[in-house]
Amino acid sequence: MRRDGSEERGVLVLARLRGLDKENEVVQREKEEILRAIAIESKEEGTWGDLCRDNGIAANKRFYLALGIQFMQQMSGEPQLFSP
Repeated sequence: MRRDGSEERGVLVLARLRGLDKENEVVQREKEEILRAIAIESKEEGTWGDLCRDNGIAANKRFYLALGIQFMQQMSGEPQLFSP
């Protein structure tokens, strides 16, 4: 819905995915939830540097943990499930 700035196109996609009419209450509720999430995300600001600082939410520890997990997974030598 954010892409192309067209809510209508997004509603049509939601309706097709759910097999419902675009005016259906379920589709409209999901549209509103998505638009609310987009509004919240647009207010959020962050930088790559924020990943290296605690900022009261332990973002730096989470970031380093994620890096470590990915590194260990790559170094484990396990074969890929899907090859390109």
